[in-house]
Amino acid sequence: MKEVKMYKTRTYLIKHLVIFLTFVLCVGISYSQKHDSFMSNFSTNQIYNTSNMVDYLRHYDYTEVFKSSNHPTYGFYGEHKKRLKVRIVSVTKDLKNPNEYFVYGKTKRNEIIRPFIGKIIIQKNYKTEDIKNSSPIQSTLQGIIMATYIFYESAENSTVFFEGMVYSKWYVNTKDEVKYDVRNMLFADQFSNNAFIGRMITEDNSIVCNWADYFPPEAGDLVTKNTTQFIPNVKYVEEG
Repeated sequence: MKEVKMYKTRTYLIKHLVIFLTFVLCVGISYSQKHDSFMSNFSTNQIYNTSNMVDYLRHYDYTEVFKSSNHPTYGFYGEHKKRLKVRIVSVTKDLKNPNEYFVYGKTKRNEIIRPFIGKIIIQKNYKTEDIKNSSPIQSTLQGIIMATYIFYESAENSTVFFEGMVYSKWYVNTKDEVKYDVRNMLFADQFSNNAFIGRMITEDNSIVCNWADYFPPEAGDLVTKNTTQFIPNVKYVEEG
């Protein structure tokens, strides 16, 4: 029985790795088109240049941008929008592939904490300009990243993949250091950063799974109407 289980797990891993590679190849067509509308909301208070500067900007290190340890993160999964907590603990740039980053983190679902590993692959990188910015923090450059991600979470009795798109805001300070961009938080309604939009995939199911810093993306009625900051709808309180 143990050998059968190991065989099923290996088959499952191979299957979804193939799916992910196909997903990465197709990102410029169907998946990115699907989230064009999200980009317009995500870049609130900013104008972004639609020219993809991913190769020109790849020498920068976005490690600090992708970490979520110092920012409140809100997430959900499934039809009933159960609560999901995600914390990215460490990020390391792949020196051989400068647009790729190794990730280690932890999730919390149903009060159970599980570690995960994976990778973020930058597909597009857009320069932006602020419509309004009264922040005293000066920048020489700023932009929005659109990347694919795949995280692998393994526990004793389960194997889970998280895959999809992540959108991240960044800026370069006067010391030529890349920083997580929170400067416009006071001027943008429903401000968010590091918005992960995708799926949680188990051996039996594939369900919607989204999370972000400060405000959950594409959350529908999970969010109380007419609020500028995230306040969960009371109908989902029992879901965590």
